[in-house]
Amino acid sequence: MAVLYVASQGASLRLDAGRLVVRKEEQTLAVAHLPLVDAVALVGRVNVTTPLVLRLLRRGVVVSCLGRDGRFRGRFAPPLLESVFPRLGQATCLANPVARLLLARSVVARKIEAMIDVLERFAGNHPSRVDRSILQKLAAHRDSLDRCQGLDALRGVEGAAAAAYFKAFGDMTPPTLPFPGRTGRGARDPINALLNFAYALLVNEAIAAIEAASLDPWCGFYHEPRTGRPSLALDLIEPYRHVVADRFVLTLLNKRRIRPDMFHQTSRGARLRDAACRRCIESYEQAMFRKAPAWLARNKDICLREALWRTCERLAGFMRRAWERQKKGQAPLGRSEEAA
Repeated sequence: MAVLYVASQGASLRLDAGRLVVRKEEQTLAVAHLPLVDAVALVGRVNVTTPLVLRLLRRGVVVSCLGRDGRFRGRFAPPLLESVFPRLGQATCLANPVARLLLARSVVARKIEAMIDVLERFAGNHPSRVDRSILQKLAAHRDSLDRCQGLDALRGVEGAAAAAYFKAFGDMTPPTLPFPGRTGRGARDPINALLNFAYALLVNEAIAAIEAASLDPWCGFYHEPRTGRPSLALDLIEPYRHVVADRFVLTLLNKRRIRPDMFHQTSRGARLRDAACRRCIESYEQAMFRKAPAWLARNKDICLREALWRTCERLAGFMRRAWERQKKGQAPLGRSEEAA
């Protein structure tokens, strides 16, 4: 998936002789041939005209809008032409407590496995900076998931695991950029702002992969469906938050490729400057082509990007079968069914 990111504030995206051209103050910043672009991501205050957006849509190019605060703002996308049956299966599973719990449990299990993966990899190079007891706690939380009989219980385990993980995450960051703990939206510090932006890149790609598989990105199983929240995309990216975003953020921080002067404070929190945005986007694209862990790739030799897209394809098949079973008056899940 070839994505053209436009992140320089005040820049304009134009079409010139079949090429997408990014310009700012009469200076050309980037050029991309339109036939080679699958998607465009506009980050922050970027200018684009309606005729250009319509031209991109006619070619099947999705245009996404991301905030520098790490929020997914929205997207322009052409009409979906694929099957409706996976979406019907989604609605069926969402309404079935047993099916929903199975799918939600799979989300949390992969998330905790990803946390363990990040800590173990970092400990391999920096053993003195990782508290091994936290790894044991995470493993215990993972092993307790089968005993969770409801979404609230799952969320309790996930919350405890996240608290332990981000305590260890703080020990892995350099003293030049102290980590106050995970704060989520409205981040006041550079590291949380960087994490939020990295997670927004993942959400953007997850929505594209979900829609390509004829699924509904707004209808999730672990994250409660809510107006304006791409719940299924948030479900999908949970393990990738850690094995993709957290890992490359730690690399940027520890290799001093991100500095405090690459951020600025606003009344609404910390924001990335152009240089920080560019480095985050470059690192994200490189990270998505790393080999996926065996537990995430089902023992296949594929990159993280392919693993994410294949997960959507498997989930679509799962949902299609759920709809077919429901039409026959059966439970949406068969005995041998396994969450994607």
